[in-house]
This record gives sequence, C-alpha cells and structure tokens, in this order.
Amino acid sequence: MFSLIPTTPLTITEDVRSFCQDVSPGVEPLYIAVTPKKGAKENDCFTVVEDHVNEYGGSSVLGWQIWVCVNVMIEAEAHSVWRDREGGLHDLTPKSSNPEKILFLSDSHLAYEGRQINSKRRSFSPLEEVKRYLEILDEKFEFMNSGERAMKNDGLQLDDAQSRCFIQIGRKKQNQTKNMFSALKKFDESLEKAARNDPCPCKSGLKFKKCHGRV
Repeated sequence: MFSLIPTTPLTITEDVRSFCQDVSPGVEPLYIAVTPKKGAKENDCFTVVEDHVNEYGGSSVLGWQIWVCVNVMIEAEAHSVWRDREGGLHDLTPKSSNPEKILFLSDSHLAYEGRQINSKRRSFSPLEEVKRYLEILDEKFEFMNSGERAMKNDGLQLDDAQSRCFIQIGRKKQNQTKNMFSALKKFDESLEKAARNDPCPCKSGLKFKKCHGRV
C-alpha cells in the first residue's frame, strides 16, 4: 500500500525520529491539537499566528509540521504554532484535510522573513523513481518561488515563457507520478514473492529476512 495523501504520522517510529533529528537535531517531535482560528485563511500559518499573538499575547514558535505519505516519503513543512502565556502549544491554522492533531518539530534556527520555505523530504523507498519525484517537487518549488514570486502567497503572475515552463514542470510531475506508482507496485509485488533467504528486492545486498522481510 502506498499513497501521496499527506497524513499525520500515527506514531513516532524510528524512521520518523531519525528524519526529525536530521531536520532539527536534538529536538523531539510532539503532537499538538489543531484548534483552527475562526475566519483564518487555510495554511497561512505565519500570518494566523502573528495576528493571534498581537491580539491575545503569547508568542509564535517556528518549526516543521511532519507529514507522511504511506510508503512513499516523509515531509517536514515549515510551520508556526502559538505558545500561550502558560507555555501550551496550539495549532491555530485551518487545513483542508482537517486533522485533529499534527506532529510538530520546533526549530530555533528557522526564520520566516516573508519568503516561502521549501519543505524537507526523505524517501521511504529505495526506488530511483521516488527520488526523481522528490527532485521534481524541488524543481517546482524553485520555479514558483523565483525572484519576486518568493514573496507572494496568492497566485502566480507569469509571462508566456514562464507559463510554458510552468506547464512543462506540471507535465513532468504528472508523468513521474505515474512512473513512480508503477515502480512501487512492481516493488511491492517482488516483496510478496521473495523468500526469506532470497536477496532483498531493494538491492541492499542483504537477505530478504534481514531487510524488508524483517517482522
């Protein structure tokens, strides 16, 4: 099973903890309840928290919201939450997926100065098709946030040449998504057929029972 729908990790596994340590060393991720601020704009966390601090006090805490796409990747998305006067943390930003909680990783080195911040991602798969997909996500971000566009949160103003480039990146992403899912399906099928003492299909050099076949 694999999916590109981002969800909050159900538990903090070793893979999740390892990724978080690479993103913000020495900091433990924690679950925070989502209590969307009425009338606030979806996903506009920096503005939502700043406005709330100005109105009610407390402070903003910058860090990363951790998402997983099952058996595909893990992602750290730049995020801001509100710290109340008693020190409690609250996620005030509405989200289209309406999660009850998020996994948040604070980062004292993260700064938001109006420019969009690219997510940090890691593949859950050894497949090159997945790694290429992540590269295209970075390519799309760099295009959408080049020059003055990096300071804009609403829409893109593109000339004809830029529009053609944007469409090309979109097609590239679409095609790579199909390639990735096809490769993931074949990989899953190879795992199902592998015997315990066979070489692992991921080409790690280990036997299946010592690699993807571990219980």
